[in-house]
Amino acid sequence: MLVNFFRKYCPGFQDAFLTNTASGVYARESRRIKGIKTITKANIDKLSVPEDSVALAGYNVDIHQNGVGLRLLPSAHAIGIPYGCLVSENIDGLLASGRCISVEPYPFGLTRAMATCMAVGEAAGIAASIAVKDNCSLKQVNVKKIRQTLQKAGAIVSR
Repeated sequence: MLVNFFRKYCPGFQDAFLTNTASGVYARESRRIKGIKTITKANIDKLSVPEDSVALAGYNVDIHQNGVGLRLLPSAHAIGIPYGCLVSENIDGLLASGRCISVEPYPFGLTRAMATCMAVGEAAGIAASIAVKDNCSLKQVNVKKIRQTLQKAGAIVSR
């Protein structure tokens, strides 16, 4: 399906062919924390970019339909990942990054992309350093400080 897509729509791929695929079935899902906030399908439907976003997820949602095919759902623009999705709801001092953040299965296809995981990782590192410097818990970290530090470094955290 993807080879046909590339041949038809991507210049330079008209003669592309598949030489190999993965030798086994691998997990697409991963364990995730229950955060003080969770990204839901409603966030995607609303194209939500909350004021407490510390990263953007701009990949398309890709739904694999039980061996029947792949359904790509393009987004008009990225959605925001709120800081609360990184902070554990019930374990003090636990901050998640990458694929482990608090997100429902449907939007996970949007947030698991490597660029998004790297952006979330940068935000998590900054949040941890602020918590240490300000001698506060992760739940008490000033999200504006995280966003300002990210923006100073060139990160895009809002539309």
